[in-house]
Amino acid sequence: MERLADGFLASGQAQALSPDGATREWVRRRGGNKERDLDLARWSTPELLKLEGNLRRWATDGFDAPPAAPDGQTVEAVQGGRPSLNADQVTMVRGLAAWDAPCLQPVSGRPGSGKTYATATYMRALVADGIPVVGCALAPTAAAQL
Repeated sequence: MERLADGFLASGQAQALSPDGATREWVRRRGGNKERDLDLARWSTPELLKLEGNLRRWATDGFDAPPAAPDGQTVEAVQGGRPSLNADQVTMVRGLAAWDAPCLQPVSGRPGSGKTYATATYMRALVADGIPVVGCALAPTAAAQL
């Protein structure tokens, strides 16, 4: 297995994620020695790094046109149909739907805090205004709910 892994890492299909391009990370051993350890190196693929670069560029520069936003009245109507939304969720939906909202908007919160439910609310407002929605979710449960 180690030989196969070494072959893959040397194939150009993987890229080390250390700032200096090193394939080993510094580690201090119990005896106080500081050395590089191959097992701690982190890797990615060129395709994933390109996608991450695109995401960073899109987040900074946006796309060729501003993102479509649902009408404020639509957002309020959709939120009104979901009375279980809490204040944080309402604020999140309004932020996502703002006319001047950036193209990419990260959303964070504790597990179970209602991010997926609020995102589904925003999606309902987009659909109600005829705005196409394409999405993805890391968690299978969130993907199914959306």
